[in-house]
Amino acid sequence: MVPAILGAQNKHSFEFGGGVSFPGEMTLDGSNESLIGLHAMHLYGEYRYQIWRGLSVGAQYQLMPRWGSYYEGYPDKTEVAKFRDLTHSLNALVEYRFFSTKMVSPFIGVGAGPQFQHKWPGDEGSWKKQGVDLHARAGVELFHHLRLTVGHLHYQSKVFRAAQPSYYFSAGWVF
Repeated sequence: MVPAILGAQNKHSFEFGGGVSFPGEMTLDGSNESLIGLHAMHLYGEYRYQIWRGLSVGAQYQLMPRWGSYYEGYPDKTEVAKFRDLTHSLNALVEYRFFSTKMVSPFIGVGAGPQFQHKWPGDEGSWKKQGVDLHARAGVELFHHLRLTVGHLHYQSKVFRAAQPSYYFSAGWVF
């Protein structure tokens, strides 16, 4: 009975894209002023299923290599150290498109899921961090294919003590 009620609203979509992210100003443990030139990009694949007029649920996989520098002796800023790491996450998503025209469809969404961070392959030493990735996003879909998104990621450590927020911009293509 439910599929008959929803009718033509049932829609599967896949999106692939990438973007860049920038660290937020503050964390629960202090500011990110110790970071110098943090570079982060992300590549993602996403599946969404439209369950009712503009409301979609789905899942997203993100791969985020990061590189940059930070002050070892912060706040004294005594020594600069380099870092490289690789983060990946799998998130459940809920999204709402406000209206849909042939040219433009604005949307908002939220997501959450596990996130894993590894030292860059080939670097000396090894470490692995894990936690929860929480994020909110907003954007616009153009011509039912090109999606431009801005958002706020909030990585929580497994003890929910330290938070590492960042902001991102991405572009993706919907199939």
